[in-house]
Amino acid sequence: MTVLFLMGSTKRIATELANLAKLGPDCRFRIVPASDADITKLVAVIRNPDDSPYEGGITLFSIDMGSGYPFSPPKVIHQTTAGRIHPNLYGYKGSEGGGKVCLDILNTFGKNNWSMALTLEQVFHTICSLMDKNALKCEPGQERVSEKTLADYDNCARAITLAATIDWMTCANPINSAYPPEIVSIIRDKSRIPQMLKSAEKLVDGVFNTMHHRNFVVNKRDIIRRINELS
Repeated sequence: MTVLFLMGSTKRIATELANLAKLGPDCRFRIVPASDADITKLVAVIRNPDDSPYEGGITLFSIDMGSGYPFSPPKVIHQTTAGRIHPNLYGYKGSEGGGKVCLDILNTFGKNNWSMALTLEQVFHTICSLMDKNALKCEPGQERVSEKTLADYDNCARAITLAATIDWMTCANPINSAYPPEIVSIIRDKSRIPQMLKSAEKLVDGVFNTMHHRNFVVNKRDIIRRINELS
């Protein structure tokens, strides 16, 4: 019975990966196996949405489908080490853990909202939909904060996103070595540089204290310099 269950799980994952591979160029995310040896261990990259604090950047995730999929949700880990970019996306701290992705459908909040009818494609469409302006409103109890508070949070998220993307593109992030060539080619794609510069121009210099950032320094000039060095 266990062998048959695992075979069914593997078949389901393989089917989903095949469907994901058929998504057109307008799809903002790509999900592939981390290696040819095990299709239950996946990696994902999101080309961040335009007109958001995350524009121009990329966001990376590791995915462990586990042995219970699709009856239990996958474990999705946010890989950005530069800090917390969103109330639902914790910063990754390497061996210290972190990287939690908070979604009802992933049962993060202790509720059993996962359904075997859900797919990885739906999970990542949900994550993409969160990456928008006024991200702090996704935090419970912060729905009515001031415009300045929202703007300060988005400013920190923009700076962290750009810094993280620069690190990915320059291979300064040690996690890079774990990714397959297809994902690495997306990470190193220099065609995003103009969009990164456009995003960086919107940064506001200063030292910020938000719900998830303490004494966080934003240096617009330095980030623009680092982006230009990618060319």
